[in-house]
Amino acid sequence: MLEIERYAHQNKRSYLTLGAQDHAIGFYSNLGYAIVGDGYLDAGIPASRL
Repeated sequence: MLEIERYAHQNKRSYLTLGAQDHAIGFYSNLGYAIVGDGYLDAGIPASRL
């Protein structure tokens, strides 16, 4: 995650969007990401956009 965040910063990207299955939300929340919008199914598994 640090590398993609560094790359985004160097290329003047103001935000990153990622998708994660709901069981991994805690990992991304600890890195400062927040859920945006409604959840969806990823191969039948609940997921969210962050």
